[in-house]
Amino acid sequence: LKDMHLFCNFARQPPKNPEGESEEPWVKVYEMAESEEDIRKLCIDRLNEYNEAEKKNILDLVLFDEALRNLLKITRILQLQRGSALLVGLGGSGKRSLARLAIYIQGQTIATANTTNDEVFFEELREVYK
Repeated sequence: LKDMHLFCNFARQPPKNPEGESEEPWVKVYEMAESEEDIRKLCIDRLNEYNEAEKKNILDLVLFDEALRNLLKITRILQLQRGSALLVGLGGSGKRSLARLAIYIQGQTIATANTTNDEVFFEELREVYK
């Protein structure tokens, strides 16, 4: 990662009002990170925030170079309107965990379909996109 330029849209924090709450709406800016160490620390901080907020689904991740690069790619995809990705890899390689962290970082929610019935699946999909 030393020679790569790393970009993200979550390096800046939203401005806070006097009560300490984030001001809305907040426009996220996709920009180059200052350094690899800064972006890694920021992602680890977000991982710790996630683990504090989600006591039932704690993520035990090590953000090595490839994992960090993939996390940044997933967050980039998620910021796009109707952005989607097919994550391919060996089972247990962290795809689901990285996706959960990216979803948290982008302030989005996850929708899952637990069915093998096509009719039910498409009905659930229609509900998500309403």
